[in-house]
Amino acid sequence: MITKDDILARAAAYKKLHPQQRLGQSIFNYVDLNFGDIARHIQFDLKIDCFYNDDIIDQFVDTVVELYNKESN
Repeated sequence: MITKDDILARAAAYKKLHPQQRLGQSIFNYVDLNFGDIARHIQFDLKIDCFYNDDIIDQFVDTVVELYNKESN
């Protein structure tokens, strides 16, 4: 099980390694590298794309948590 706080904390650490990225890019890239196809599904199928839009970070992360935890059960 993963939480929103887990993802945000790990993405913040990822951003420190890649300071040239915006927060939304770092979150997307962290999720894409660590959670399989979930990031691309959310981006392309559900049209929630924090890579290009930092205003929807919360919606993106909430959806990651929901889908990942649903698949893990």
